[in-house]
Amino acid sequence: MIIVKSRTGNRSWGVYHASVGNSGALYLDLTNATNVASFHWNNISPTSNTFSLGIGSVTNSAEPYIAYLWSEIPGFSKFGSYTGNGSDDGPFVYTGFRPRYVMIKGATAIANWTTWDTARDPFNTGTNDNTLFPNASSSEEVSSIYEAWDILSNGFKLRALGSRNNVSGVTYIYAAFAEAPFKYANAR
Repeated sequence: MIIVKSRTGNRSWGVYHASVGNSGALYLDLTNATNVASFHWNNISPTSNTFSLGIGSVTNSAEPYIAYLWSEIPGFSKFGSYTGNGSDDGPFVYTGFRPRYVMIKGATAIANWTTWDTARDPFNTGTNDNTLFPNASSSEEVSSIYEAWDILSNGFKLRALGSRNNVSGVTYIYAAFAEAPFKYANAR
């Protein structure tokens, strides 16, 4: 996963996610679905050493940029996708660790970016729903109508019909980071 931002220009935060691929981009500051165009990443997937930026809505060769890059590390971070089922018995997403922080975005639909963490929702109550929105200036939202999830020893499970993270047939991308970043951490 890569997030790129111009340091001087008034441009969106471009997001590359492996589940979307090198011909699509999401925008961290917007609710848009995936914008498909070859100019985002030059249709070149990142390697362990390089990534490519095209000239377009996120980039301009005359501006300086900052980029944040992550890769999967077993027991520490996981990046992937799931498909919503529109049920209060939503999808289970396997990460291989107990997540401390999860960020989700609908890739095929207009939706807010949503962020959950176990600092604000430390226990599974069936209504873990304290949500932050990286693309919005609003304060934390508490609304189990839209967001409810269980954090598990090996991933997370959606527990709401969710107009944001569990719409039937919508593909969602996620980034998850471990609570105890060790390959064989114990659940509590």
